[in-house]
Amino acid sequence: MVVPQCLAVSALSIALDDLAARRLGVSIATLYGGPFRAHVQAYGASYGSLPGRTLESWIDEAEALAARGFLAMKVRLGVLPVAEECNALEQLRARMPPSLALMGDGNGGFNATTARQMGRCAEELGLLWFEEPLPIEDYVGYPELAAALTIPLAGGELSQTRPATLELLSKGAVDIIQPDPVNCGGIGEVIFTGALARLFGRLCVPHTSGGAIGVAAGLQALACLPDQSLLGLNELQFLEYPALVDPIQRAIAPNLLEPKDGWVDVPTSPGLGIDIDGDAVERLASSRLMVE
Repeated sequence: MVVPQCLAVSALSIALDDLAARRLGVSIATLYGGPFRAHVQAYGASYGSLPGRTLESWIDEAEALAARGFLAMKVRLGVLPVAEECNALEQLRARMPPSLALMGDGNGGFNATTARQMGRCAEELGLLWFEEPLPIEDYVGYPELAAALTIPLAGGELSQTRPATLELLSKGAVDIIQPDPVNCGGIGEVIFTGALARLFGRLCVPHTSGGAIGVAAGLQALACLPDQSLLGLNELQFLEYPALVDPIQRAIAPNLLEPKDGWVDVPTSPGLGIDIDGDAVERLASSRLMVE
């Protein structure tokens, strides 16, 4: 469960990092000691699918993402019965070019049995990881599921404290831990989680909330993560990027970096690397209040 105080702490931490870096004239990645990489591969995070339209919605999204230069896509699972959804996933894999990498996000929609079934389907089809298939309250059942599957199990986007993160890693609940800078306490906490994950031979791939600031913060954090894993999975250090082009997001942050040929350059400009249009924020907030 997300604790509001943690969200406030995260927002304040990101804002202070941005302010400090801007005053020094450096990027946040430089503020934390310098980036390990100049650009990162992005994956388009599916914005969902409707019952009965899983395959069609996936194909629509995949084609739109490919047109924008993405080379990877995360699909939302747990909408249909496992057999139907696995069949749809097989058709998606067959109809899309092999160069398009796929990940699966279970959104807590499976039980212990169906998670194993879908996990094995995802393994056979070559998905890069299987994200949070079981409910995420205390991540009960994750260590057993991780041990039963070959595909890397990912999770941890709502972990908001260091003890919670340590528990996930020490129990072997996930192969890929996904701290979100807007949940876990900011960019510095993501970097800390990456160092902790490395001690356990696990990979840290930051989750992003889809908002402009969350994406920019995730990019700065990812740039600061060194080679993480003893699993040979370092090539999975992707940036999560919203598949949906959100006009509100673009209005608020008009210079949010767009992937080119599937990659996003780490900004070298001061701070987060994006500028927030205060007038747009005020205008949109006023419009929303008027509607409500």
